[in-house]
Amino acid sequence: MAQVRFSNNGYDYFDEMLVLFSSDKTHNLLLDYVAKDLSMLPGLLEQYVSKKINIDTFELTDYIYSATDIKEIEQTLVSFHPYYEQEFKNVFINAVGNFINHSLRHLLYKHKSRKYVYDRDPYIEIFKGLTAPLSFTLDTYPDEFYSKYRKLLRIPDDSQFAILLDAGVSYPSAQGFEGELKAHDAIRKMLFWLLDITAPSIGVLPMSQRIRLYSNIDKSHPRDVMGVTKRLTLSPTYLIRDDWENDSEDDVDDNLEDNVVNDELADNREKRNRFRVEDRFELLRKFDFYVDYENIPTEIIDSLGDVTKHISGLSTAETFEEYDVNNLYQLLYLEIMMMIQNGTIIKRCKHCGMYFVVVTRKREYCDRVADGERRPCSAIGRSRSYQKSIKEDPSLEMYNRAYKTHHARQIKGKMEQNDFFRWCNEAKAMLEKVRTGDLDISVFEDWLKK
Repeated sequence: MAQVRFSNNGYDYFDEMLVLFSSDKTHNLLLDYVAKDLSMLPGLLEQYVSKKINIDTFELTDYIYSATDIKEIEQTLVSFHPYYEQEFKNVFINAVGNFINHSLRHLLYKHKSRKYVYDRDPYIEIFKGLTAPLSFTLDTYPDEFYSKYRKLLRIPDDSQFAILLDAGVSYPSAQGFEGELKAHDAIRKMLFWLLDITAPSIGVLPMSQRIRLYSNIDKSHPRDVMGVTKRLTLSPTYLIRDDWENDSEDDVDDNLEDNVVNDELADNREKRNRFRVEDRFELLRKFDFYVDYENIPTEIIDSLGDVTKHISGLSTAETFEEYDVNNLYQLLYLEIMMMIQNGTIIKRCKHCGMYFVVVTRKREYCDRVADGERRPCSAIGRSRSYQKSIKEDPSLEMYNRAYKTHHARQIKGKMEQNDFFRWCNEAKAMLEKVRTGDLDISVFEDWLKK
């Protein structure tokens, strides 16, 4: 579990005091995430599981996993959102545990055999076998998922089991990363129904009506996972950012030599930075600025400079909202709630089709660089849109060709600037008449050639 702090400028996702990643008020992490295709995830997990488990019988094979076996899954998830880079192990374990539980229940009813009602020891063996590549202790995970598995079965005795089988009860086969797929779908729906001003018919509705509409239409999103702890505070958790790592390793190690009491702390880069920040503050706490104002040591000046530089990069909000979050859905759900409170609106870029935050409804193109392009959509979208309209409108194509010719004459001094502007105004007026049917296009073409 990590924490997220929201302000008017976005949010920081952090563990204890270390910022793991941040999102600004463009919300591009969220808007890029909803444009991703997650459909390959079930196949990747089934391919991984089938190396160690016979999917049809759920018997373990002799295959020995290595770290490379989960590399493709990890890289795929990380490409979706930076959350997965920080929380991959937890996400992967949850996906494996849910896959085991739903697969066993599916096999139980498919084969109508109690051999798929596993006791704890064989269940734990399967669980540990499938999570072997992870390089940390599983702690309570196996027992937690075994408890979920027993609740999922809900078969207290053989007589009830027989009744269920006679009734022809069926259960769908397992889908890998089902939680991630559901969360992705739910977040996309929230953006469409609540914030997308290009959404047909509903884009012009006030927020209160859109919320009412959404709450009545989408009953599928996982509201039950939104039990989060909230802290509203004037004294937020102090956060360490990457810019604290600019000091040399020698400087960090010098500070540690006199103070470190834990060898493990010295071997961990993040903890070393955290310790050094506290060291800076400790120097400032002990120094009496009132008494020694005219004689401040160099190390105190340096510490003040470091702290001032860091604090200047933090939010200027007077109150802070911090939440404990357990999954990506909770993080993005909270982000959308903050977007609603801040009056944020989004629309689809007319060039790449992806969502982007807009300040004015008139803006049509985002600042992303689309696949295969060298310039952002905002630079090329309008030009390409105009070129497309030219191809679809013969009269506009005639006007554009004549405009280039007359403009070239004006640049070369063969046409006075006032004459050029007069020609442009007259040409535009005639173009509009052609479009409304008040002027024959052949007459317009002949005039342009003069």
